[in-house]
Amino acid sequence: MSADSIAARYLEEFDRPMLPLPETPYAKIKYEGRYLSRPVFLEAEELCNLEQDLTLTRAALCSLPRRLFGGSLELFARAVGMTAIQAECIVRSAYPSSDAVTDMARADLYRDATGFRLLEWNLGSTAGGAECADMCRALISVPEVAQFLAKERLAYAKTDEAMLATLRSETGYPVGTDPVVAMVDTPGIFPKVEALLRTIAARWLDHGLSVRIGHLGELTRSGGRLRLRGEPIDVVFRVFTFEDVLIHLTDGVLEPLLAAAECGEVAMFTPLEAELYGSKGALALLSDPTGQIGLSDEERDACARLLPWTRRVAAGEVTLEDGATVDLIAYTLQHQNDLVLKPSSSYGGSGVMVGADPSITPAMWREALAQAINGSYVVQRLVRPAPEMFPSTSAGGPVAWRVAWGVFTMRRGYAGTLVRAVPAQAGDAVVNIAQGAFVGCCFHSTSGGAVEVGPHTSAVQVAGDLHD
Repeated sequence: MSADSIAARYLEEFDRPMLPLPETPYAKIKYEGRYLSRPVFLEAEELCNLEQDLTLTRAALCSLPRRLFGGSLELFARAVGMTAIQAECIVRSAYPSSDAVTDMARADLYRDATGFRLLEWNLGSTAGGAECADMCRALISVPEVAQFLAKERLAYAKTDEAMLATLRSETGYPVGTDPVVAMVDTPGIFPKVEALLRTIAARWLDHGLSVRIGHLGELTRSGGRLRLRGEPIDVVFRVFTFEDVLIHLTDGVLEPLLAAAECGEVAMFTPLEAELYGSKGALALLSDPTGQIGLSDEERDACARLLPWTRRVAAGEVTLEDGATVDLIAYTLQHQNDLVLKPSSSYGGSGVMVGADPSITPAMWREALAQAINGSYVVQRLVRPAPEMFPSTSAGGPVAWRVAWGVFTMRRGYAGTLVRAVPAQAGDAVVNIAQGAFVGCCFHSTSGGAVEVGPHTSAVQVAGDLHD
């Protein structure tokens, strides 16, 4: 049974969108009703192979400092394009063990004719989308959909619960303990997301976590503790990205948190080093043959399957997929329609330029490349996803969409998928929520009925069980 055949059977049964669906307060604020007309599906073998490739590629990625830089996070950070002060912040906030990197991640992938291809990897607490499990729950509340899912032996992963289990594991507060968790953003962004954070905090309380919300400017240190508005904090859940705090690297706003993390006065979920491994500069290193020195054959093969050709933008020669050597700048200018320019450490498609975009002239491409040489950018082979069919929201048959798969992995492996998509007629445009993409969720097939659930698993549930 293939995922395409599951989708075909779904379209045979449902020629209309299952909308509107029940929404959580968080989803109402964040997505404003922009939901896809059906879920996507993963066949059991396909999911197993993808999870294995992600595990192997992640191991290769996380071993870069040891294999190439003598174990130095600082040298690794500089190699992917970060400044000296950024590298210092990463080192200060890192987990005590040099081998420990957070298990929380969301791999953003396209699926083309050859399989899944990794566009970028969001590691750490800033990887949004855990509410995709709520979309699955909403679909299951529709009786006819629930019957289809049960008949097909389809399940979903409880991404939100898997994330909280990973948080407890990595911060040392197992189930049964009651740490005070502070969800912290920057002073400038916090007012814009305060309502969202309050809805999340209310839900986490149901899972035994006492949550406070605030911003970096409200953190202080005294009595050997980090405090939020005077209250001692056990865990800081980092909402802000490294990009968000660049303006605070020298004004002291970040210092209480860094100092407390460095001294072991607070657990940080997740440290800033997560964004180092999640940078596109790190993927460029891993994509290059020199970045694969010391890998096992299995790791190298997984990287070959997942990683599109990616190189850091700099003057000089690089190798292509076939081993040929070319001048990077000349090659990038000559192959505009097959390439994408991306900032090494941005998020949500910010700053991305797709060479095949009809609005991007050769002159604009040349200018962007000239600016990229002086910054921290990568150039990546354009991946064109195979279109997937969805019920039309108006009269007529199914329509084609371009789908971006945000595949979560946590402490126990696969933990759900956030789907973002745009109509196929949008061409090669970047698929992201900021530019109007619709969102959805994923169900996967199970090979042997119900999947057992433990307290620290990805919490997979057979969709036929309506007693959630």
